[in-house]
Amino acid sequence: MINNFGEKLRKTRQGKKINLDKVEDATQIQRSYLEAIEDGDLVSLPGEVYAKNFVKKYALFLELDPGEFLENLNSSYRGAEKEEKKFGFKSKKRNYQFFNLSFAVTPKIVKNIIIFLVFIMCFAYLGVEAKGVFNPPPLEIYNPANNTVIQGQKIEILGKTDSGVNISINGKNILTDNDGNFKEEINLQSGVNIIKISANKKYSKTNTIQRRVLVVGD
Repeated sequence: MINNFGEKLRKTRQGKKINLDKVEDATQIQRSYLEAIEDGDLVSLPGEVYAKNFVKKYALFLELDPGEFLENLNSSYRGAEKEEKKFGFKSKKRNYQFFNLSFAVTPKIVKNIIIFLVFIMCFAYLGVEAKGVFNPPPLEIYNPANNTVIQGQKIEILGKTDSGVNISINGKNILTDNDGNFKEEINLQSGVNIIKISANKKYSKTNTIQRRVLVVGD
């Protein structure tokens, strides 16, 4: 049974003067599971499929034929299942151990998780940066209001955007100050005038605001 070959694994390991920490590093099997295998503790192993894989890796690490150990392990599990059916119960601890496998992390798993989290954080950061690059810049127009009616042929355009944004009025580029404020006086014609104020930066979409201004006679 498992006690017999578990003891054989322990004696082989001790004969080679190998401690369990070295086995854990080499096989990526949690130390508690290695101890359970050597002690013949089926209940503390995380399910039959995982237990077989652990025993096989442990035997191969010690340069032993895993066939004998797997055969005895199968016999042990069959015996445990018969016992459960006979008495009509199932070991709660065994069920819990299956779920505890998710917490049996190894240095390799921790490293992979950290790499994955760093990748996600970088991807999210790049997404935010890309959004800031491609989205149209903000644009506010303080004067004139839409559908303004004036007398005279000139009007002053007042507005604000972000620093470093390019501003154009009816296709003509104008300057902004360090805070993104801009002011420009333009000439109008009698009747309805459409004023287009546009803001854009490198690679971004253009934000355009229109103002309708009606110029009437004096």
